[in-house]
Amino acid sequence: MRFMVPPVKSSRFTLLPIVALILSGAAGLIYQSVWGRMLHLVFGVGDQAIATVLASFFLGLSLGSFLGGKLARRIASPAAAYALLEVFIASWAILSIFLIPQIHGVYAAFSEGVGVGGLTAIRLALSLIILLPPTIAMGATLPVLMRSETPEGIPWPALANRLYLANTLGAVLGAGLSGFYLLPIFGSRVSL
Repeated sequence: MRFMVPPVKSSRFTLLPIVALILSGAAGLIYQSVWGRMLHLVFGVGDQAIATVLASFFLGLSLGSFLGGKLARRIASPAAAYALLEVFIASWAILSIFLIPQIHGVYAAFSEGVGVGGLTAIRLALSLIILLPPTIAMGATLPVLMRSETPEGIPWPALANRLYLANTLGAVLGAGLSGFYLLPIFGSRVSL
């Protein structure tokens, strides 16, 4: 039996989804770099602290991708939903400037006299509180946007590949921009 690709809505294709995903990918890696740096100030820069922040980030992305794929079929206006996701992510980024320093006191209060396993659990819980909301939204952006624009004659898997490529290109640009320019020159708050 041959695998059948689900039909998708046809419309006039524009470069807007490609540009949006390049910018979204760049912003996502800038957020990851800045949030990682800010949380390292709270948790320290040990291997376990870094791994906890990355695990929280990737858990949110994967949950968001799963949920976004499920919800994208039910959304009346995927382009509007995508825009709302991006506004939420940017708003959370601004809010995180104030949230992350507050968790330092919580981490210090709960981590006194706790072993390595307990510290890892506390770091994970605090990282999830800060990182899950925006990273779930980040993970949902690609599946939601894929439902908004579909060019004539391009199979659904090929469209997914192109949009994912655009998002990945943006992520590479964001990683370079944050690591070599934004963070060294402007610091975390301005970069965010």
